[in-house]
Amino acid sequence: MKTQPSFLPLSSTTVPLKPASTPSRRGRKLTQDLLHRLFQWLLGNNEPKIRLERDNSEQIYYQVYDPVTQERQRYLTEQEVRIWLEKRYF
Repeated sequence: MKTQPSFLPLSSTTVPLKPASTPSRRGRKLTQDLLHRLFQWLLGNNEPKIRLERDNSEQIYYQVYDPVTQERQRYLTEQEVRIWLEKRYF
């Protein structure tokens, strides 16, 4: 009794396999940016926001916002802002 080989011999009609196409650099960058934005949106951004503003009388002040507590404050000096930031974590 003759045994059959465990593989099929290649014939001249077989089509060579093409390597899998790789996404372009631009496509990968776009995907990474979208994933980054999605994670930021899902996780939220808990960092305080600090802006330098000017009121109607041209007085300059710091507008601070804490997204965790949704607290909004105005301070006239950088030192006051630093104190607010330190208290925020305690």
